[in-house]
Amino acid sequence: MADAATTAALVFAMIATGRLLGAGTFFQLFEAVAVSVLAARRRTRVVAYSGFSTAVLGILLGGFGPVTQAVMAHVLGGTTGAALRRRRGVAGTIGMNLAVTWPAMSLISVGLLAVFTEIRSLWFDLARNMWNGVASILGRIGLEGAAAAGTDLLETLIGLWYVFIPLAQIPVVIVYALLVRRLGGQVLRRVDRSLGPAGDPAPSHGVGAPNPLPVRIHQARWRPADGVPWMGPLDLEITAGEHLSVVGPNGVGKTSLLHALARLGTAGFEFGDGTRDPGLGRVGGTALIGQNPAAQVLAPRVSQDVVWGILPPPGNDEITRVLSEVGLEGMEDRDTSTLSGGELQRLAVANSLLRRATVLLADEATAMLDPEGRAQVSDLLHDLSDRGTAVVQSTHRPEDTARGSTILTLGPTPAAVRDPVPTVPPSQARGEPVLVAHDVSHTHDAGSPWARPALHGVSLVLREGEMVLVKGSNGSGKTTLAWILAGLIRPTGGRVTFAGSELDGPRAQIGIAFQHPRLQMMRPTVRAEVAASSGDEDQVDDALDLMGLDPARFGDRLVDTLSGGEQRRVVLAGLVARGCRVLLLDEPLAGLDIEGRQLLARLLAVLRNRGLTIAVVTHDPEWGLGAADRTIELAGGRIVGPHRPGASDNSAPGTPTPTEGVHP
Repeated sequence: MADAATTAALVFAMIATGRLLGAGTFFQLFEAVAVSVLAARRRTRVVAYSGFSTAVLGILLGGFGPVTQAVMAHVLGGTTGAALRRRRGVAGTIGMNLAVTWPAMSLISVGLLAVFTEIRSLWFDLARNMWNGVASILGRIGLEGAAAAGTDLLETLIGLWYVFIPLAQIPVVIVYALLVRRLGGQVLRRVDRSLGPAGDPAPSHGVGAPNPLPVRIHQARWRPADGVPWMGPLDLEITAGEHLSVVGPNGVGKTSLLHALARLGTAGFEFGDGTRDPGLGRVGGTALIGQNPAAQVLAPRVSQDVVWGILPPPGNDEITRVLSEVGLEGMEDRDTSTLSGGELQRLAVANSLLRRATVLLADEATAMLDPEGRAQVSDLLHDLSDRGTAVVQSTHRPEDTARGSTILTLGPTPAAVRDPVPTVPPSQARGEPVLVAHDVSHTHDAGSPWARPALHGVSLVLREGEMVLVKGSNGSGKTTLAWILAGLIRPTGGRVTFAGSELDGPRAQIGIAFQHPRLQMMRPTVRAEVAASSGDEDQVDDALDLMGLDPARFGDRLVDTLSGGEQRRVVLAGLVARGCRVLLLDEPLAGLDIEGRQLLARLLAVLRNRGLTIAVVTHDPEWGLGAADRTIELAGGRIVGPHRPGASDNSAPGTPTPTEGVHP
């Protein structure tokens, strides 16, 4: 699918360029060359996917002309590429194109001219005018007979156009087929040298199958970021069936260690296993589940993404079994853009299972999951090690380590406590309504066969100077609600008002912090990022100070060297410096250690006391209950329980009052 999409985009770009330059015939040759490479390396259905996609884009570009060009490029290129794949010679290539391309080209040409009679008449008139000019020249030099014979022949051919056009296309097909074969063959040889033989799911950097085990590290020392103490020395050996849990607070180098095990950035690491090939991303090799699962999504549908790059692809029964194993049963046809952060993490785990990874590296793979999901994935990782897979998982939560695993602690030993959040008395003053949702409903992919309701009749009021927790399990609709409140997507039902006026799009005074802070950081350094977000460089230092980030130490730091918690604080600093009245934080606790979670609670209390309205979206059932003014629980896209401050999420919900603006 990736190759099909890439080829479709390339062919469409050449069609558009050819029409812009008035050289469509010239560019059609190179369009067919691109398709021939795809056809030589992939199955016919992949070429069909590419052709359909290009034709749809062609309709958007300009109607039947681009569509016809797209179809013919895929027929000619697909047939010639199939001949290359089957190692047919020149005669075989010509024969296949005369059997496939010539009938298709003739049928399309004759069919279009039969339907569009005005265009046919225009072309014939152009042919007559051109010949009349030639006949006039012939008459002036005494060749009136030749001119008359030519005129009669032209009229005969026009009368039998439905026969003449197919016959005239035979030499055209032969010439194009030979040119595409010559050029496509040269490109194909270069592609095969770069990507390996057709059918490999990934480039082969070693000899034979991946051979990642055992992994041996000797006296390794590494530095997670500038200004951070060096870690190590570390001696480590990982064998088949071993389960290693790397535990430590944010910023101590857990991710650096896992990336080194995948051979992604090995500075400071000395491997004692020679040139062993980890086979990253290949079947039977090493699978890496990153902290940001959204960055690993490559296909629009769950069933497509979970098998991405696996050749031959697994059967439907195996896909269904693995998705059920990770808690995604029945989601084969879900649009990946509608998945929650926790569901995306489960999808990444499912992909690694289908790859039959020998080594599984899980970097905070449970950070986005609710308690039930964390337990499920932890048990799954333990079962994988029992089956012989070497599992290395990183976490800042000691309670997330799987049973029976070997624990490697980096940095200070984490305290075995239940994440005590500073109790900040809820605000006593009930300010004016700022952001109000009126009976909001939303359906993803509305009107399509994949339509999925996400929210049902949600009504709530966010008041000035209050902090509200929006809780619920993965997939309950929390993120969808946050995006609607931020004006990033419009609800399919109901409405949202901000400061009394209709919210019809993003507003500068409504700030949202995404689940993955790195995705909304657009500048290379901390100072530049906050300044760009706020639009006021004079506010940068004050905002960083407020977030506990020393401007002298952090101002010139590259954002990619920050820990996840530090990146979240940089995003918050930009929103505060911008003067936002409302802060919507989507899963801000994900990946934070105990110290980071406590610091976040204190920062939010300070911001609330300054009059900001804060809504925190989280799947954590206990965090913030002593500090929030209200807790709202979502389940199945519905509000099922507004809770009193400090109440447990498991307690019976109080009766909503009209002034709270919450209706289950």
